[in-house]
Amino acid sequence: MNVIRIKIEIRIQPEGEASKIDLNFGYKNFLAVALAVLSFLILLSAVSLSFIPLLAIIPLIMLMQILGSGAVTSFAASMSEFLLLLEKSHAKEQLDEARRRWQADARGISDLYERLVAAHTEIWGHTRVLEYKISEYTEQGLTKEEAIRKVAEEEGTLRSR
Repeated sequence: MNVIRIKIEIRIQPEGEASKIDLNFGYKNFLAVALAVLSFLILLSAVSLSFIPLLAIIPLIMLMQILGSGAVTSFAASMSEFLLLLEKSHAKEQLDEARRRWQADARGISDLYERLVAAHTEIWGHTRVLEYKISEYTEQGLTKEEAIRKVAEEEGTLRSR
């Protein structure tokens, strides 16, 4: 029998491509138990005409604080791990979809790269931003060709022929 309970209410609300997760922690039972224990200790102290039972309040408060925060911390850690796995899974699905789209595109990578270089040189006067973007994507696990196609897609170069 678990008397000290912490209730959690989870609401997931879609917001465009993402979702919002609201977590409401309810300490109603937890606080009721704390109040009952406190009342019992005060009553015991009054009946025994001693303050010694009241000294038990200090470790009990510490224990209840540890139990309460421990449950919330444990849940938050589990939720964080789950959401991280969910995010990785979604990112992998998007990457697989993008790879299929890029493989279906017959244009040569050198043509795309030359157009990106021309666009970046016209806008920035150099290609450092382009090279930085490509290196960021290759560090994330894309090949150089995939990184070039991703940058071209982001900048609209891939759509125009």
